[in-house]
Amino acid sequence: MSPSSESGHLQAEIERLRAREREWFAVAESAIARERRALEFARALAQLSRSSTLETHGLRPALLEVLQYSAGALDASRVGVWVYDETRRRLECLVLVDRSRQREETGQKLDADTYPGYFAALEQERVIAAGEARSDPRTRELGASYLEPLGLAALLDAPVRVFGRAVGVVCHEFDTPRDFSTEVQTFAATVADFVALALERRQRREAEEIASASEAKYRHLVESLPAVIYSFQPRGLVLDYVSPQIEALTGEAPERHLADGSLWWRSIHPDERDAVRARIASAAARGVPSSLEYRLAPRDGATRWVRDSFRVVRNAEGAPIALQGMLEDITERKLEGLARAEHERRFQTLLESVEALAVSLDRAGTVTFVNEFFLKLVKLERDEIVGRDWFDVMLPADERERVRALFLDDTRRGTVVDRYENHIVAADGELRLILWSNTTLRDTSGEVIGTASLGIDLTDKALVQEERLQAQKKESLGRMAAGVAHDFNNLLTVILGGLESALMGASIADDSRQDLERALLAASRAKDVTGSLLAYARKRALVERVFEVDPLLRESLRILRSLAGPTIRIDADLRADGASVRADPALLEQVLINLGVNARDAVGGHGSVRFASEVVLVDRAHVNAPKSLEPGPYVRISISDDGRGIPPEALPRIFDPFFTTKGEGAGVGLGLSSALGTVQQAKGDIEVESRVGRGTTFRLFLPRVEALAGLAPVGTASFVSPSGGERVLLVEDQELVRQFISSALAHFGYSVRAAENFDQALAIAREAPDAIDVVVTDLDIPGGNGIELARRLQAILSNAGVLLISGFGDVAERAASIPGVAFLAKPFTPLELASRIRELVAER
Repeated sequence: MSPSSESGHLQAEIERLRAREREWFAVAESAIARERRALEFARALAQLSRSSTLETHGLRPALLEVLQYSAGALDASRVGVWVYDETRRRLECLVLVDRSRQREETGQKLDADTYPGYFAALEQERVIAAGEARSDPRTRELGASYLEPLGLAALLDAPVRVFGRAVGVVCHEFDTPRDFSTEVQTFAATVADFVALALERRQRREAEEIASASEAKYRHLVESLPAVIYSFQPRGLVLDYVSPQIEALTGEAPERHLADGSLWWRSIHPDERDAVRARIASAAARGVPSSLEYRLAPRDGATRWVRDSFRVVRNAEGAPIALQGMLEDITERKLEGLARAEHERRFQTLLESVEALAVSLDRAGTVTFVNEFFLKLVKLERDEIVGRDWFDVMLPADERERVRALFLDDTRRGTVVDRYENHIVAADGELRLILWSNTTLRDTSGEVIGTASLGIDLTDKALVQEERLQAQKKESLGRMAAGVAHDFNNLLTVILGGLESALMGASIADDSRQDLERALLAASRAKDVTGSLLAYARKRALVERVFEVDPLLRESLRILRSLAGPTIRIDADLRADGASVRADPALLEQVLINLGVNARDAVGGHGSVRFASEVVLVDRAHVNAPKSLEPGPYVRISISDDGRGIPPEALPRIFDPFFTTKGEGAGVGLGLSSALGTVQQAKGDIEVESRVGRGTTFRLFLPRVEALAGLAPVGTASFVSPSGGERVLLVEDQELVRQFISSALAHFGYSVRAAENFDQALAIAREAPDAIDVVVTDLDIPGGNGIELARRLQAILSNAGVLLISGFGDVAERAASIPGVAFLAKPFTPLELASRIRELVAER
């Protein structure tokens, strides 16, 4: 090898050794640096462990001290402590040290909805070591809004956990990317543990302060109560606390009770001691709240009544840890209650012996006592009324609030109305009218505690008086209606007769004839009005016969359909199946058409009316029939509409005469009253059901009768000429009627002698008994009545017939009982009068 080669080789070896030396120096320096860093970490942690800042200055200075050590050891730009809010969906900066700007910050917030990856990493990892924070998947979502504005490149964040649960994070933030070694990450985690320790110690101290304050507050509260508070250990019932008030009850201080375990039980009255201890032990064993009343026997010998209320207290695992209770001194209340109970016992014994309603209420209106007489009257059991609100149970709904308000106002003022009348409702819904005599009840201090009342049942007496009053009212209206109709019929007799005679004239101009025909039509309608009045008064002439109902209904429907018009539907469901009734068919048809027209008016031009018939059996338990009906088979006719209905306040009055729900000028209020009169004359009745906006139904009940074979229809008699030459004695006190009848009979060829009163008629008859063939007499004549005159004249005039004329239909029945006496109802036309006389003569 040449010298130059050797020299080159030596130089290369020297360079290799120098490189190895530099490498060893680098490793040594790195090891020294690591050792120095570890030493710095150890020194910082040692300083933190020896720090008493938390104890002396509080949480914030302690956290600042931790952050200063940590920032210096890691050479971080910013170090902060962040904590969760109560939702754990947000982090808020508790304290932050910015070394580059030499300042502290607080209040910044990070939201889990904005940074979900970062929040998830805090829950899962011990340390988040993000050397390249803007690209690390755990922290990159912080880039645009947090890292970039602050110029941060790396994050070393360690979650703070207290009792194993993350409560926040210690954040180390760096301006340049970093490579975080294991030692660095361990140091960051240790710093987080120091923060956790500081937070935990603060929480513990705050809890101790709260507990201490709470204990002092509740001890003061307990010892201020006007009752004894106590606590037993559940096993063996050993007393471990009793409030100072025990001395006032037993005469022994609380220390004596705690020192002597048996003293508590010895303070209970001997007669009740064993039972009380057994009750308390049983409740403790079952773990249920309980209360009982018993007596104490203190040293001074004055027996005290107490109410003992207690319950079992359990820990979080459900194990019993104490039996806690309260003793309340109820001596005065108990003695007062015993005295009141004795008084009430005597009072109730007295009230049970009287035949009157006895009721007592407390000041709120709750029933505290009723006697047996009351219970029998209202058909209730004692537990159905005692303890219940009087007004809700016993008063009609429309009276409750008004009477309740009066009662509460009276008891508040300490006065009650001495005598008061009102209705109560029995269990079956029956209303009873009661006259009450009331007394205020007071306790020993004079405070009002309620009322006591004795009541007398006035219901039957009031009903009798009401029924008598209504009967008198209807009788008076009937007499008035009959009187008006009678007088009006006399006038209509003349009017109708005059109009008919005028129309029979030979030469009457067409215009005059039309005027006369309209006048005759109006007079005929006036005749219907008087007929309604007489039907209400039950004095209209009846032509009763037995007939089938359904054919009459079909004829009524034919007429009604012509009156209803095309926009109203008339339906029929006739199922009487040949059943017959006894009534005046003309009057019944008038009733049906009248009810149908009312239904037509109720639907207002658009709607439906329905007629139905069927045979029903009425018995005492039947709920869809008037109470006035006797048991048996009836034909029920129903007329229904879907119109406006009848208001509830008007429904009880619809059958009253002159009462109408129609507008002014649309009715006189006699249709329904006369309809009821017609149906009741046939021994039937009517019921009504109506709801406003839902329509109305009238149900007619007529007794069903057996059909009569071969009964001739009304109006089949053969025609008889009205003219004749017989001699007529006319007895009529109304001059206009007398003149009209005399003229009309003369027109038909009869010879007439007229008398104004009873005596004149007898005188004429006695003067010429053979010169009279027919007597026409009014019912009401001065000096007597037409029926008595007929009997007297028949004794004088052996061959003369008697025609009784009257506006009262009930005369027809009396006239029919006298042989040779016929009847003609006013008003009538001359032709009707002459024809009836002709028939009477023919019968003779």
